[in-house]
Formats: sequence, C-alpha cells, structure tokens
Amino acid sequence: MKVLIISGTTDAKAEKISKELVAGCKKRGMNEVEAVAVNLFTSDLKEMEERHNPDVIVRLTPKSLAAGKPVVDGMPLVYAFMGPDKVYSELKQYYK
Repeated sequence: MKVLIISGTTDAKAEKISKELVAGCKKRGMNEVEAVAVNLFTSDLKEMEERHNPDVIVRLTPKSLAAGKPVVDGMPLVYAFMGPDKVYSELKQYYK
C-alpha cells in the first residue's frame, strides 16, 4: 500500500512520522507499506496525488483536504495522546 502523507509540519518532522508510520504498520501486520511525505504549503495536492498515485492519504494537519483518494486523519500520529491506534485501524481498511 502506498501512503501519501500531507503535512503542515517541518520536512524533518514529516519524514520522522513517515518512518514511524511504516514501522507502526509493520507491527500491525501491514508489511507492504510505502510512505511519501509532502508539505501542504509547498506542494500542490492534486499534482502530488497524480505523481505518487497513493492508495490512501494521511493528513497531518487539521485542514480538511479535497482529494480523489481516501483521506485518513493522521493528527494522532503527531499528538500521541489522541490515540494513534485509530489511524492504523483505519489504514488497515485500505491495506491490500
């Protein structure tokens, strides 16, 4: 499964969360996950969606996104007190 992570954070933080997301997916039996992080403020969402052709988009921003692919709220990955398990549960629905 290919995940496009759209963030409003620094590139370094988005990359760290991307790696943690892939590791978290593997822990939960989703072994074939690739994550690409892009910045919401410096990238065009439609262009990134076309270029990377993800199965699902994880947003690390409270801003809602209009996308052609399913969008998962990834804010719990940034703020662990929100319960990141719900992000992985939702991702599992799209895992092939």
